[in-house]
Amino acid sequence: MAENSIKEILTDYGFEQFTDSIALSRFTALTDRLVSENKKYNLTSISEPGDIIVKHYIDSLAVLKFFNFENNKNIIDIGAGAGFPSLPLMIARGDLDITPLDSSNKKVYYINRTVKELFGDEKKPPTICGRAEILALDTSQRERYDYAVSRAVARLNILLELTVPFLKPGGVFIAYKGSDGERELGEIKRGSWEKLNCEYIDSARYDIEDKTLSRRQGGEPFSRVLIMIRKTAPTPPGYPRRYAVMKTSPM
Repeated sequence: MAENSIKEILTDYGFEQFTDSIALSRFTALTDRLVSENKKYNLTSISEPGDIIVKHYIDSLAVLKFFNFENNKNIIDIGAGAGFPSLPLMIARGDLDITPLDSSNKKVYYINRTVKELFGDEKKPPTICGRAEILALDTSQRERYDYAVSRAVARLNILLELTVPFLKPGGVFIAYKGSDGERELGEIKRGSWEKLNCEYIDSARYDIEDKTLSRRQGGEPFSRVLIMIRKTAPTPPGYPRRYAVMKTSPM
């Protein structure tokens, strides 16, 4: 896809600050690589370049409209898949130390090779391969990160338990969800917040087809929601539980 087309879409959605020559070159290379590698590895069901820009890049960057990541902080992307939201965020916010985590070897390999292609020696291939519920018990990963993000991985009552243990006390988890995200928020059982030492902060509802990416209010239609949760104290021992237990008895 031509750089001018990518620049036009980013500008339409209010991300003109990420359209300098270096960023555009990286977004273009990322698009070309995703289209090419998707044919071999089936990384994403979204395969048309224009759809990739809007449904993957714009949606990944939407968090920057509604939440301010402090400079030079570290982020873990739980269930990074083909690298969303982590790869667009790496391009837009080079100051952030972003670690994608995924259990799929092929997706980890793809992300690491893509980071090398986009950034050269500027960034080391950062991806961790493994299951979140196991790695969250590892002292090298537990309570290490300032922020956590996750997009299209699991329902929120499971995702909360998988993700919060990676955060430092005071850290923030942001879940990218579809229009049923607020329903998922309501599914979290009373008392679960206290068990995991976390609290709900805010939700930002928006429509990915609305080029202003404005926060939707009241009964306005919306297609996406970002749910923001703060960790208030260290995660108690025993969390996260085994995934099979989380599925049968979610928080």
